[in-house]
Amino acid sequence: MKTKENAFETLKTYISRIINYFTSEQSPIKTKLSKLDLAEIFISLLPASVFGALVFGFKAVVILLLSVILSVGLDFLWRLIFKKEKRIDYSTAIIGLLVGLTLSSRLNILLVVALNVLLILLRRTLFKNNGIRFTTSLLFSRFILAVIFYKAFSCYAVPFVGEIGRLPIDSLYFSYSHVEPAKYLFFGIHSGNIGDISVFLVLLGGIYLIFRRIINPIIPASFILSSAILSLIFGQSLAISLLGGGIFFAAFFLSMDYSFQPSSRIKKILYGVACAVLTFIVRAILKTEGVYLAVIIADLIFVCITRKNVKAFIQFVKKPDFKSLLNKFKMVFTV
Repeated sequence: MKTKENAFETLKTYISRIINYFTSEQSPIKTKLSKLDLAEIFISLLPASVFGALVFGFKAVVILLLSVILSVGLDFLWRLIFKKEKRIDYSTAIIGLLVGLTLSSRLNILLVVALNVLLILLRRTLFKNNGIRFTTSLLFSRFILAVIFYKAFSCYAVPFVGEIGRLPIDSLYFSYSHVEPAKYLFFGIHSGNIGDISVFLVLLGGIYLIFRRIINPIIPASFILSSAILSLIFGQSLAISLLGGGIFFAAFFLSMDYSFQPSSRIKKILYGVACAVLTFIVRAILKTEGVYLAVIIADLIFVCITRKNVKAFIQFVKKPDFKSLLNKFKMVFTV
């Protein structure tokens, strides 16, 4: 009898430890990103940037440089106009580079300028709160312009050729005369955006950030693994689903939280799974690449899921206070 009781207590202890491991908040590795950390993120993006510039040519170089210069310059100008601290925010250079890497080399230069202008406006108004990832404003700006100028954002260049081509992921939904072998998809010899075509170099940069303890591997691992499982369940090409779009780039560089805010492991896992599920749904509905839109939706959902907000929601359901809710909504849009 005692043996059974001891075994039950031992099992109960281990289950409690497992639950606590996943639900307890992880302490942040660092409180903020230093200039050295920003430099290391920049270094992790360089291989994909150089490769994109080499295979897509001079236009890709112009887009990348212009995005970085505009991002830094417009942010400094914003600080100057609204009498903020007059300094250069080096994180804006990372944002500018990420903007350029998510664009096609065939995109009109005027749209690159418009995207960066819209980005700074959203960052300093709608998404100025610390709870919002800085990549959310980037993806939201891109989404707005991609809806307005759909044809411009859906034209992709083929490496070394420059002809208009679909993303390999589109071959799942449309007739496609030729699908590149998995090795070409992995190393980046296919149509796509400047920075996300080479899964090999994106993976290299992501591993570097994990090794340098800049990012946590939980989100990208759960994102990629969930995407693979969904592809296998629904009988889609695993190579095209994972390597033919921007899943790896989104997992390592766009779905990460560089502010190092503490959160539980289970929330990070659920976030990665949500990104994968939403990517699958958006691709199925729009019949084209949907990873960037999926990350936006996941960001907006999970930024609201905090213990404080859940308690506030329960209290609001019990006793609605629309006046207080309206005041909080107005605060989001104040400069």
